[in-house]
Amino acid sequence: MSQQPIDGIGGVKKAGPGGDQAATLKPGEFVVEQLADGDIEGRAMGDGILTPQQVVARFMSLNAGKDAEIAQFAGSDNAAMFGAEMALRGNANNRHLLAKRQSAESLIPQGEEFSVRQNDLKKALAPFKGKLDELRQVVASLQPGGDNPTAQRKTLGRVPTPGLGLPTDPNV
Repeated sequence: MSQQPIDGIGGVKKAGPGGDQAATLKPGEFVVEQLADGDIEGRAMGDGILTPQQVVARFMSLNAGKDAEIAQFAGSDNAAMFGAEMALRGNANNRHLLAKRQSAESLIPQGEEFSVRQNDLKKALAPFKGKLDELRQVVASLQPGGDNPTAQRKTLGRVPTPGLGLPTDPNV
């Protein structure tokens, strides 16, 4: 499997059975893999220069699955920002970054991996199909990952169990 810098990445690479391709990534490299369940995952190894937002923007521009729902958001900084925040909060592979208070705009530390899955990205962006103005408003009011203001806790609602790093209201 070839690994190329984020600017020169090619198409979808198939992950080998049980192979952890991220272990072979070098700092600053990005790979797109088709998983056994049919989902597509993009992974980037931090180099202190890349941000999750840049990785998600590149993932959407590649649109390895040629998905029309992803295509409509390609080139949108707001969609990349929102998708990166949702990947940080909702993807179990990114919990270590969330614990370090990583946000979509902060640099991914050297040697730390960030990943995003196409199906998760589609679910996060689906409510904003054809509503880029609403997405822009949500991004403007979005608190970075790890922050937990009272207003956002109430907006997210009551979560009876911790949801993969999503803030919960301790007063409920």
